[in-house]
Amino acid sequence: MSESLPRSVRSYASILEREPELLRDAEALPDLDAAPDTGRILVRDFEGFLRRFVVLPAHSALPLAAWALGTYCFDCFEAFAYLAVTSPTPRCGKSRLLRILSRIVSNPESTSNISEPALFRIIASVKPTLLLDEAETLRGRGERAEYLRNVLNAGNLSDSTVTRCDRNSHKVERFDVYCPKAVACIGGVPATIADRSIIVGMQRRRDSEPVARYLTRKVRPEGDALRARAAEWVRTYKPEIVSVYEGLDLDFLEDREAEVWEPLFALLSVADPARLGELRGCAESLSRAKAASAEDDSVALQLLVDIRAVWPESEPKIFTADLLRRLKAIEDGPWASDEKFDGRKLSRFLRPFGVAPGSVQIGAENLKGYHREAAKVAFARYLGSQPSEPSEPA
Repeated sequence: MSESLPRSVRSYASILEREPELLRDAEALPDLDAAPDTGRILVRDFEGFLRRFVVLPAHSALPLAAWALGTYCFDCFEAFAYLAVTSPTPRCGKSRLLRILSRIVSNPESTSNISEPALFRIIASVKPTLLLDEAETLRGRGERAEYLRNVLNAGNLSDSTVTRCDRNSHKVERFDVYCPKAVACIGGVPATIADRSIIVGMQRRRDSEPVARYLTRKVRPEGDALRARAAEWVRTYKPEIVSVYEGLDLDFLEDREAEVWEPLFALLSVADPARLGELRGCAESLSRAKAASAEDDSVALQLLVDIRAVWPESEPKIFTADLLRRLKAIEDGPWASDEKFDGRKLSRFLRPFGVAPGSVQIGAENLKGYHREAAKVAFARYLGSQPSEPSEPA
């Protein structure tokens, strides 16, 4: 396992693998001999608790468990990643996952509708693990959405503050906004928040994937016991976690992704070094998925720009075949060169914007197509009032 890990992480994992050549500075390393048993069991108990009540996507159980454990010592780190729980549609388990996390994270504060002043005052006063459900507001254009994004854009860093002026006294105050945060929403989160997040993309579970019934009165005692064990374990091994963190160099990830994942690697290096290779696989997989999603978002936005350019306002309806033909006729556009760009792919790109195909009657013909009214709403929300040139960045 050790050869698949960056050198600084290998030096800790090698304690179990007995690789003397990596232990030149053994006296400076934390003594992990007592940590693996209790830490290993605690991480696996966190995983088991989560898996019992919700179907988790591949590569997410171990990161979720490590993230939950990290909420007990987030103040050890220069940055602590957000957890972004997303899904393409409702009823995919996002809210349930946040609810289950609220039973095991440190100092949970759950909300689905919070104002910006309340948000930064709660963070500054009680340092909670903030669980924001139904966070679609973050993608909006209103003042409240902008305020919330401003707090979240900075709140993953330990020296983060927001500056506000009191309306009554006119005194300028700075509020510390650093704390663990998890957000759940349908669709994606804004790019600036995604960059700071571990993204877990939920899917609707099949009938063949049963989960246990979640009853708070029955689950609370087990969650409280896990929370007490986690607090005690972190209290005991916090110096070791800090020591590992300060020496980490996750050279297999880009800088921003390394910042996101470092706390989890530091924790697991102390709790269960034998699973560092597994965590690396999770980090690589989820980071690749995030990058692919960002690319899809960019392409989808460009598609919206091009559709507005080739679909005149005077046409209330358009057949899918005609829209595809016009898009592929754009000079130097990306659509003609994409052999797989068909009606199905067009629909997939447009669905997150609330634009779906249906039966369209134009003259005597009734075929699959789109109504401009739905597209017009998407244009206003995502492109603004001024049209962009075809195949130019939106």
